[in-house]
Amino acid sequence: VERQRRLLARQYDLPLHTLSLRSSFVSRIQGGKNPVPYSHLHVDECSTASFHYSSILYLTDSKMSDGGSLVFSDTCIGGERVLTRFPPKRGQVLMLSSGWENAHFVEPLSQDAPVRYAVPSFFSTVPPIEEYGSLAYKQSEADKGVISEMAAKAHAFYELAVAPKSVDDFFNYKQRWGQFFPF
Repeated sequence: VERQRRLLARQYDLPLHTLSLRSSFVSRIQGGKNPVPYSHLHVDECSTASFHYSSILYLTDSKMSDGGSLVFSDTCIGGERVLTRFPPKRGQVLMLSSGWENAHFVEPLSQDAPVRYAVPSFFSTVPPIEEYGSLAYKQSEADKGVISEMAAKAHAFYELAVAPKSVDDFFNYKQRWGQFFPF
């Protein structure tokens, strides 16, 4: 996963310290089972707002006829969607930005296809809220010029007031709302 992070930073010309891992797991897809959640057209950033870049490390091979390909749905040409398929190849890493420019889905596996294993990973250019301290984000030397205090407060406001993970987070916001809206 760390190699994927470094490759993404190099590919997209990002300072390495600005790219952090948000989620990574081992994906197991078996043919003939109920459709997996990611077999419908989706955009990773819409699943989680902090997913800015995605990568997939394939642990198994699949033939095109087996299914399991990552399929990008590109812009319409003559009224038809253009689908671009990338079948899994063991050891291959696919990297992409996580926005609308990369709408995609995973093709269902055929009934008799071997199990498909992959490691999807999702990265962000916004530091996690734990790095803000007590909502008063102080920029480290590495962060200067990358993320402003205003952006950090906006993110903390979102995490605590708009989409709190717990009741305590919301009450924490209520007690400190003046930090977000100073007069």
